[in-house]
Amino acid sequence: MAVPIYSVGTATLTAGSNAMVGQGTLWVGSVRPYDMVIGQDGSVNLVLSVEDNTHITLLFNWGGATQTAQAYRILYTADDPFTQTLVRQVMQSLAASALVALGGLTAAARQGVYFDATATAALFDLSDAGRALLAAVDADGQLTELGVSAFMKGIINDPDASTALSTLGFSAFAKTLIDDADASAALDTLGFSDFLKTLIDDADAATARGTLGLAAVAASGSASDLGSGTLPNARVSATLTADKAFRQGNILATVAQSAGVPTGGIIERGANVNGSYVRYADGTQVCWNTLNGTTVAGNINFAAVNYPAAFVAVPLSVTDKFSSLAARFSTSVGTTAPSATSITIGLGDNGAGGVSINVNYLSVGRWF
Repeated sequence: MAVPIYSVGTATLTAGSNAMVGQGTLWVGSVRPYDMVIGQDGSVNLVLSVEDNTHITLLFNWGGATQTAQAYRILYTADDPFTQTLVRQVMQSLAASALVALGGLTAAARQGVYFDATATAALFDLSDAGRALLAAVDADGQLTELGVSAFMKGIINDPDASTALSTLGFSAFAKTLIDDADASAALDTLGFSDFLKTLIDDADAATARGTLGLAAVAASGSASDLGSGTLPNARVSATLTADKAFRQGNILATVAQSAGVPTGGIIERGANVNGSYVRYADGTQVCWNTLNGTTVAGNINFAAVNYPAAFVAVPLSVTDKFSSLAARFSTSVGTTAPSATSITIGLGDNGAGGVSINVNYLSVGRWF
């Protein structure tokens, strides 16, 4: 420190923290470790290190009261105590370092030093080749010392298995085949269909004939079982898609279409909170539901209810009611404008109202 006391600027000291923050200070070159810090309240600490012009790390956490941007003093520590402290620290570090363990060894030619699990130093034999390997500046040099060729070093240095296989000349197709998890995946890569994979996996010829649809031949071994009129439904392939053949297993399925051409099942039936519906492959759709309401004198419309499946245009709808007083009530499609997605039902009561009855509707139209 150039002057015995440094107090330029202000400092913030926080109780319980070893960080000292300056405001308008120039501590680098003016303050050094083990100089004494005195706070506004007279509390004392020591400098551990000067981080920059405005940051000091204290030797201990600040024991005084917190002060924010207040006056402070840093007292210069004489050279003799400062130097003695540093010397003691160096000697303590040396005494606790590996140098003590190394001092107990007797050096010998072509030997190296290592530390065992108890941090005890010991010697081991080290050949010229071993020293050359250790002296190599990088992994490439070490591989060269071990006699590894440039080609093999290229493979070793590849970042992953895929790159290594490319270095070995494997094509992308071959790499995919090698990477397949099992025989089934490998056959997929080779372009085998599921049918051929099943055929390859058959345990014997009779099983293979069964896979080929020759069930009777598989059972008896005689081709005469394939005579006219002896091909039952069980021998028809179950893998034909719906656009190739309809059968018991796929007549009832989700209907679909593309540009007006059916591409799904023949009949689809479903139900949800809005009622039930049936769709046909030709585009016809039927929706129905039963609603319950309480009548009032005169006419009243049910609120619009959604169809269980939307129509493509306004459908034809009919309504009816369930009641022992049938002559007293009437129903009709409501006066609200017709919709392809919902229906409003009118309910008439020639009496005083207050009767709970069920009302049915049936709507027929097209889904495409």
